[in-house]
Amino acid sequence: MTSTQWRGLLPTTLSVDSFLQPQLPTIYFLSHFHSDHYQSLSSSWTHGKILCTKITKRLIVHKLGVAAKYLHVMELNTPLTLKYTLSEGTYDTCSVTAIDANHCPGAVMLMFVGSFGSVVHTGDFRYHPNMLVSLSKLQQIDRIYLDNTFLDKTCGAHELLLEEEAIDRIEFIVNKHKTNTVVLVAIDQVGKEILLCLLALRFKTRIYLPPPRWETLPMLDLTPEQMACFTNDLASTRFRVCSRNQMTIRNVQQQNIQFPDHQTIGIRPSGYALTDSSSSSSLSSSSSSSSSSSSSVVPSFAEQQIYRVKYSSHSSRNELLTFLRALKPKRLTATSVTAPSSIQELHQAMLSINGGKNYLQVPKLEQPQHLNLIPIINKQKKRIHVPRTMKERKKPKLGIMLPK
Repeated sequence: MTSTQWRGLLPTTLSVDSFLQPQLPTIYFLSHFHSDHYQSLSSSWTHGKILCTKITKRLIVHKLGVAAKYLHVMELNTPLTLKYTLSEGTYDTCSVTAIDANHCPGAVMLMFVGSFGSVVHTGDFRYHPNMLVSLSKLQQIDRIYLDNTFLDKTCGAHELLLEEEAIDRIEFIVNKHKTNTVVLVAIDQVGKEILLCLLALRFKTRIYLPPPRWETLPMLDLTPEQMACFTNDLASTRFRVCSRNQMTIRNVQQQNIQFPDHQTIGIRPSGYALTDSSSSSSLSSSSSSSSSSSSSVVPSFAEQQIYRVKYSSHSSRNELLTFLRALKPKRLTATSVTAPSSIQELHQAMLSINGGKNYLQVPKLEQPQHLNLIPIINKQKKRIHVPRTMKERKKPKLGIMLPK
């Protein structure tokens, strides 16, 4: 293998959203404070410095108890020069720039430039054209480590509502019910605060936050006007945030039995609004409720009162394609979903921005977590192993590389 074939691979000693104990000194990065990205972080952390935004730093210290001395703040759009380990006794330098990821407070994309090339790690992100202002400064992007959550066509997330559109949809749903109806909004952890603020402004009320979210609210750098949209007084408002796990048919039924004087409905903003695996047991979109007569199973009362709204803080399929076509990366690595159909979608995405050439996926022996693409020359496609279980998905991610 020539060195150019590995161009665009981040060195293993620059680790994004992975906190396993290394063999060599490693610089760590946390793109944002969601649990699937900070696994293995705890109060016992001593393995090296972690770069993140100031919001993420506050949350790590408060929620996980990581010592502040290990956490180094990155300012947005400000390049940092880092010295990192190549091998024992050998070092190199690179620059890294944090870019707003439009995902949750403190979330960033990371733009690396070094001897390994120009690499973008998106973390989790919702595409916005403003992102291209910084990223387009790179003459060439050798690899994008991509949040491909909704790239697969089977997700049904070709288009996702913008925040104002999602509020319009929620308003339509709420207005179908009595004015004293309790509205539960299923949102976990940190994120979607702006959506909740818009909801509060639309209905001229405040949104109740449960204790864990209320405690972290001052850490998110919201404006005074945004802070005023929330309350910890449950009785003062009918709009209440709950966790996604709490929004089940049983819980809605219990609410309606316990408080018969007012009805309870649930709203779940999700990009999986059409394909959620729990849809058959705990969720029902308003469209499926209205057409229930054509179904073999008539939804229960509670099923008709839980609505899904197609809004997400991840990018839609079309937004991802727009992002990729604008940046034209030479290689891609999936960071979110590595099912066979999702890897095929990465393949097709690369074909769509590179002239429709046919390529064959072949695993590299030295680093089997990455898939290369080489031209097909009168050869049949070979089968490759792709991780299928959730346990396997925790292993190094799959990638796709195009030849020069």
